[in-house]
Amino acid sequence: MAAGRRRRPKGSPVGGQFAEEIGDESRTELDAADVTAHGADAVGSDVRPACGRCGRPGGVHDCGSPADDPSTAFRYTSVNRKLRAERLEADLTEAIEQVVSSGRLQAWLDRVAQNRMPRWSFGNQLLALWQIEGRRKQLAAESGTPVGELPPIMVMTAAAWDREFGRHPKGGESAIWINGPRTRRVILTDPDTGEEQEDRRLVGITPVAEFDITQTEGPDVPDVRIAVMTDGKVRPGAYSGLKNRIENCGYRLVEAETATVDPRRGGGAYGWADPATRTVQVDPRLTTAQKVETMAHELAHILHGHTDDPARYRWHRGEMETEAEASAYMIRRWLGADDDTADHDSFSPGYIAGWSGGNVARVKTSLTKATKVFQEVIDGDWPASD
Repeated sequence: MAAGRRRRPKGSPVGGQFAEEIGDESRTELDAADVTAHGADAVGSDVRPACGRCGRPGGVHDCGSPADDPSTAFRYTSVNRKLRAERLEADLTEAIEQVVSSGRLQAWLDRVAQNRMPRWSFGNQLLALWQIEGRRKQLAAESGTPVGELPPIMVMTAAAWDREFGRHPKGGESAIWINGPRTRRVILTDPDTGEEQEDRRLVGITPVAEFDITQTEGPDVPDVRIAVMTDGKVRPGAYSGLKNRIENCGYRLVEAETATVDPRRGGGAYGWADPATRTVQVDPRLTTAQKVETMAHELAHILHGHTDDPARYRWHRGEMETEAEASAYMIRRWLGADDDTADHDSFSPGYIAGWSGGNVARVKTSLTKATKVFQEVIDGDWPASD
């Protein structure tokens, strides 16, 4: 897949054989459209307070970020579980529509690359970040501390905060709600040996309450490595780290000039992945940042499985390029690259509308895949130098 670039400016189990429990939401990679929420808590109000800015009912608004709506917390915390799950899904669908149609996908991918929720799906990160940002703005206004000087976003359940850091939610704080998996314990019997084995089956999703670090109090949290955006120079070891990951996929990295690229002016194919020869080629005349950009894009294609079936790639090129470029963009930003090194046409509303046919579920699935590949790539050790 050629990496063409055009430079441009800047809970506990109930028990029994079929017990259900809530899974670890930090590893949730669900498409909520594919499963159904079950059960209910105590019945709550269905009132939706009006937005203070535009007067519309609470939730996602055209007047600005949904986080600017002070009714967001009330919208999720004042209702029973089933209605809460429905609202989360509806707001997520509308949020993705707005992010894409407004051309803000790049900004949201930046947030995914930088925050301390690396194992969450794109949808859950979007839900959490939208709820968090408005609260952080309010906290900044009340405390006089600029938003940029607040601790990096870090979100966990109350139990996890207590278990890992001895911290607790402050009194009166409303939870951040995301979608978590609901599983059922089943006993499987081997028909040949009669041996029984326990297994878990996904039976639905359920809202899970989380809290941002600014909503908690207690001992200081040790520094956790997160992405730091730099002046555009990727961090040392980025090239070697990507090379190792390409080789772990069974491909060989080759530096050889490509006929169409002009590194001085930009344009052309900086490199490509060839499934027939199991090679990834990059032009040696490129800068280190450009090589990293190309390698990240082609590695993303490989990990997404796009190189497994060239014929399918030709039929679904738009969708696959958006997935690969979204993954690669987050990888590059995590490695410190400036955002002007990439061709972001794959993020444009028209481009996404073209391959998705306006189907939000398809867009959400692709962005979830992109986030999973990003998480896979950044996981593990990275060399300290090249």
